[in-house]
Amino acid sequence: MALEEPIHIDDFEDSFLHSGSSIYDDMLEEDDIDMELHEAQKKKAKSISRMHQHTERKKSLDESDGKLEPPSPCKTCTRACKTFCLSTITNLLLLFLVSAYVIFGGVLFFSLESRLVRVHQDYLDIEREEYVERLLDVTTSIPYVNMTSKSKWSRDANKILEEFQTFVVKEEALRLKSHTEEWNLMSSIIYSVALITTIGYGNLAPLTDEGRVVTIWYSLIGIPLTLLYLTRMGAIMAKVFKLTYNKICAFSCRKIRPAKDYSDTSKRVPVFVTLIVLIAYVAAGAVLFQVLEKRWDFINSAYFCFVTLSTIGHGDFVFGFNEISLDPWKQLVCAVYLVLGLSLVSMAFNLLHESIWAKYKMITRGIEAHREGDVSDSEWSSSSL
Repeated sequence: MALEEPIHIDDFEDSFLHSGSSIYDDMLEEDDIDMELHEAQKKKAKSISRMHQHTERKKSLDESDGKLEPPSPCKTCTRACKTFCLSTITNLLLLFLVSAYVIFGGVLFFSLESRLVRVHQDYLDIEREEYVERLLDVTTSIPYVNMTSKSKWSRDANKILEEFQTFVVKEEALRLKSHTEEWNLMSSIIYSVALITTIGYGNLAPLTDEGRVVTIWYSLIGIPLTLLYLTRMGAIMAKVFKLTYNKICAFSCRKIRPAKDYSDTSKRVPVFVTLIVLIAYVAAGAVLFQVLEKRWDFINSAYFCFVTLSTIGHGDFVFGFNEISLDPWKQLVCAVYLVLGLSLVSMAFNLLHESIWAKYKMITRGIEAHREGDVSDSEWSSSSL
């Protein structure tokens, strides 16, 4: 009979500890599973609660508004009319605000600058009378007329006239002109328009410190206001022009293919059409100013229109300011042409931006499709042109 091997205490402790640790690990795994199940149940309960809240909210909306049906044509028309009226009122208020701001600026600059012109006119009159008195004194101081006295009178008179000529040249260098028609009400309004549109012809500038300070603050407020007005007017004119262009295209296509419906046709305005409109407006202005300003030919008038509408404003050609007597109606025509032209330029920028952006998106989609292999090289090159 074989003897059984004795059981060692160390082996017994090791087996006991091993079995205890495995039991503990199993308990931890069960706890983790329970926690995961608990978290899943909580998430499920939250999801069910959100779904229940959404259902209740939908029921309340159905009870308050009735069944969710497409809006009726009457409601759609009413909403469109409200939107149109609100947009129209906003644009009219903006137009009124800009117009009132321009008129206010014209009155303000006229009151500031014309006062200085009147004061200086009085000063010139006094100086001219003083030189006349000196000439008279020289003339009456001669007791008798002979060759010697005549020569002396000529020398004295020439000296006085040279002094007067120097005085006039200095005053002209200071740009203090002797006529009061430079700063009239209409020219002050044109000056205000040139300020807020950043044209700045340069032929008319304030001479008083008050006028220069007012020019700074007037421009700081007026330039953003004018940009806002031109942006809104440009967007509206772009929509109207695009709608008109689509109507013309639909009418032309209907003449060619009467059976097809072109009522929903929507096309982008080509770039060359926009450029043609701008060129036509500049040409029309050139003809108008050539007729009104007799000394200008067509080239000079077109040059003035382009420099004005591009807000370059060199000031070498200024409509209505090169005459001795200024015509306020001519200046009014210039102001109206300027405002309409800048709105037209803003419209052109909107249409060009839309066309260029659409072309950019088309090229981007073509590049992505070409990378993915959906289109061939010839198809991608033809579509991107």
